[in-house]
Amino acid sequence: MSLTQGQARALWLAGGFAVLTGLPPGSEVGLDGTLHAIASFAGYKFVPPGVHALVWSREGASLPLRTAVIKQWAPRERVALTLEGEGVVMRSVDEAELRALDPQLAPYPFADLESWKKLSAPISKTVLEAALPGIIDSLTPVQGEADEMDEVLRKRAEQKEAGESGNKVALLDKSVDVPRIRLPVFDLKRSWPPGATGDGVTRWSRDKSDLWARTCSTHGGPAELLGYTALAFILVTQVWNAPALAAYRRLIALHCRAHAALAEPELFPDAFPSPEKEKGRETALAFVDLLTAQISSLPDQAFAVEVPDLDVFYLDEIEVLRRGLGAALAVRGWWGLAGKAQASWTRLQAVGRVRGWEIGPLPQGDEEEDEEEGEDAPVVVEM
Repeated sequence: MSLTQGQARALWLAGGFAVLTGLPPGSEVGLDGTLHAIASFAGYKFVPPGVHALVWSREGASLPLRTAVIKQWAPRERVALTLEGEGVVMRSVDEAELRALDPQLAPYPFADLESWKKLSAPISKTVLEAALPGIIDSLTPVQGEADEMDEVLRKRAEQKEAGESGNKVALLDKSVDVPRIRLPVFDLKRSWPPGATGDGVTRWSRDKSDLWARTCSTHGGPAELLGYTALAFILVTQVWNAPALAAYRRLIALHCRAHAALAEPELFPDAFPSPEKEKGRETALAFVDLLTAQISSLPDQAFAVEVPDLDVFYLDEIEVLRRGLGAALAVRGWWGLAGKAQASWTRLQAVGRVRGWEIGPLPQGDEEEDEEEGEDAPVVVEM
């Protein structure tokens, strides 16, 4: 992006800054999906307001980890980070220091801004503050992911030098208070309401609406749940945080399988904060648009190398969502949104075609649903 002197001056006065110092040459740094090997580099200038992910990977580190700050930049906010040893110090930065660093500051990658906004727009400051313990990395554990936690602790211990046996023991002890990423925790397999019996267990095992409503009610509502879903994807794709992948899959499945709430969100009033009670259907369409943006942003090798079964997962959940949204469009409350729903679905189909996927059109009315199989099959319990 080539700027005139006047444009650069205006952006300097109006934009934010993400200063990052202390990285050795050869390290990789990125902002909002870009990633570059650096030589002489001190951060980014002209950062627009909004949620941004500043990611770096230190040259010469014992493990190929990514570290990140994901936060909401206010207008003209100046964020400065200094790497000292293995730690990171967040500090203030004044105008004189910024001017001195200017030759080493890269301009914000505006060419990719619209794509980034589609991925990050649902994430509120409330979600960021609730979910993230501060500066995170590829090994920051995710609350509720027990199996991944064991692997995280093992790798953390390996980072310590052999002589620090006391620190190793502490790191391997699950009772130690390790900072965790806090994404919504729920059991997708046991999705019926407390006290349900018989038909109720069967119904709410297949339709995840009751679980969706309870999860929304404890995490700020449907819009905030969408924000957690957007954040989980960024943690997986930008920070390479493996424990977040299982949480992301569950969140996607929860959105796709909550058919009753999709059709008639007003039947689940506890899911909504008061100001959002009339926005349930719009939030559902925002989920379709978010899913489209996420799939579109993935590199070509994502399905062949990085997460080989992710394409199968997406296609299975999209098919479930297709049936649910098609049935919902027959409900009176959706009639005024049918055009928007069709447009959102057409965009998802187009992204699928680029991947070689065949995503069907939205059906007219109910389609007979197949019995669930595999890990999401209804669980039979003795009452």
